[in-house]
Amino acid sequence: MTIFVVENLTLNLNRLRKCCSSIYDFTFVGRVIENITQKNKKFVLMKQRYKLSISILLFTLTLTYVKAQINVQDSLALVDLYNSTNGTGWKIKTNWLSKQPVNTWYGLNVVGGRVNVLTLQNNALRGSLPVSFGDLTQLIIIHFEQDSIMGSLPSSIGKLVNLQTLAFSGNKLSGSIPSSIGNLKQLSYLDLSFNQLSGNIPSELGSLKTLGSIFLNSNRLSGGIPQSIGNLTSLSYLYLDYNELTDTIPESIGNCRNLKTLSLSNNHITGMIPSTIGNMKTLFKLDFSVNQLYGNIPTSIGDIGTLIRMNLNYNSLSGAIPSSIGKMTALTTLNLDNNLLSGAIPPEITAIPGISGFQIYDNNFTFAGMEAVANLAHYSPQATVPLKQKGNVLSVSVGGTPENNTYSWYRNASLVATTTSDSNFTFSSTGKYWVVATNSIANQLVLYSDTITISALPIESISLSGQNYSGNIILQWQTKGETNTTRFSIENSADGVNFYSIIELNTKGNGNNSYQHIVSGIAQNTSVLDSKIYFRIKVIDKQGRYSYSNSISISINLNFSTVSIYPNPLVKSNGINVNARHINEVSIYNMGGKLIATHTFNDATNPKIILNSLSHGLYSVLVKQQDGTLNSLQLICE
Repeated sequence: MTIFVVENLTLNLNRLRKCCSSIYDFTFVGRVIENITQKNKKFVLMKQRYKLSISILLFTLTLTYVKAQINVQDSLALVDLYNSTNGTGWKIKTNWLSKQPVNTWYGLNVVGGRVNVLTLQNNALRGSLPVSFGDLTQLIIIHFEQDSIMGSLPSSIGKLVNLQTLAFSGNKLSGSIPSSIGNLKQLSYLDLSFNQLSGNIPSELGSLKTLGSIFLNSNRLSGGIPQSIGNLTSLSYLYLDYNELTDTIPESIGNCRNLKTLSLSNNHITGMIPSTIGNMKTLFKLDFSVNQLYGNIPTSIGDIGTLIRMNLNYNSLSGAIPSSIGKMTALTTLNLDNNLLSGAIPPEITAIPGISGFQIYDNNFTFAGMEAVANLAHYSPQATVPLKQKGNVLSVSVGGTPENNTYSWYRNASLVATTTSDSNFTFSSTGKYWVVATNSIANQLVLYSDTITISALPIESISLSGQNYSGNIILQWQTKGETNTTRFSIENSADGVNFYSIIELNTKGNGNNSYQHIVSGIAQNTSVLDSKIYFRIKVIDKQGRYSYSNSISISINLNFSTVSIYPNPLVKSNGINVNARHINEVSIYNMGGKLIATHTFNDATNPKIILNSLSHGLYSVLVKQQDGTLNSLQLICE
């Protein structure tokens, strides 16, 4: 409506509105004014004629005022709502702006001449809310979900002080949530989810002590969660997920002791999970996933005995899983994947009776505690494990039962060794090393180490062999590429694992060289007649760097003869003699590790090995006796 002016006469629309007691009355006034306008196109008519028309009009309005159907401000607000949200395009608009009583109009309810319910959800409302929407001051329920209402929530919404339910989910609202919403002291249900709201969550929400449900998820809200949220002690449901919230989770949130669902996922929330989270003794669902939380999971979280589902995945949480989680006997789903968690998986988790979804992949876990949950959890993959170096020994710590672990060692992408139980690996050449570890129980998980590059060694290679001659151990070794070496340390071991230095010798310093040393009296001094002794050579350079040779084992079982070969060096001969008893196999290898020939026997004594002409060089002769003893000897072919 507009103000109708004729010469000096102004028809004040507000005066006419005050006389209207219903939407129909006001529409009638509009039509009368429009009719007057159309019939009086020239502005030279006599004032008396207009005065007479206005008098008749006011008299008519006075009569309709007596027959009032609804409060005038409600009537005008409804007309504004209809016009500003494209009422002609609504799916259902039964009786709107008609002569029918307002309480017959679709989607609203009238009590005592005032509108108290508006339910126009999923009705194709398109447009913005008028400022006069706040004049519907007796509203207690608003449901406008799944429409296309855009623009901002008018601050006049704070005038709806009787409102208990405010639901605008699934619209296109933008702008900030007005702070005047803090005036709605009767509000118990707030749903503004799935809109385009931005700005901070108003701290004034904390004054709405009757709020039981807050749905602000799937918007563009930013800033932090206000500390005042802790004032809402009646709150049961808090959904703030899928926003752009930052800052930390306030400690005060622990005051919301009646919460059943707390969802903060898919934001940018940082900091640590407050220990006050354990105060929420009625919580069913906790979702902090896809944020930037760090630090430990607080042990107090185990005090939430009612929790059914907990999602902490996709954060930067570290440390161990607290064993107190085992007290959460109602838990069915526990998602901890994509964090930085480490340590042993607490066995208490396996005692939770109904747990079926346990996700811990993409963390820093190893096999520690993993065997117990192998049939329960989704635990692969995990982060690479650090590769440790001590001298020429590489190792990893992967937890689990040692005998269930297998280690595959790689150098420059080639498999060089496979061991079980013990992860120690001694390298003797440069290159890039890493290890792959598996566990026979937690067999879904393959652990990969990081890579260590060995770029400088005091020697390119060192090859050791040895023989037992009547209790005297003759050690022979060949070096290749000595660089500023200073000394050798001859080490022996009773178990092949723990080695001890028995003597140090000088080196030649540089180049390719041959060495020999006799270790006397070891076999005679042993009290065990059926045993082996292990040897290796450690070479040290002027900078204190060192490398190891291969390890060899030599039988000191006095029931078997010592092993030797002759002639050695081999000159103008096509065969060698093996001086020993109980021989089952003799194999010849070149120094590149290539097998040249293998000869098998059945408990032979001093067998002769016929060889085709060997080229000049150094060869390794591996003699296997009937008791399984392996003797590695070097053969020089001149």
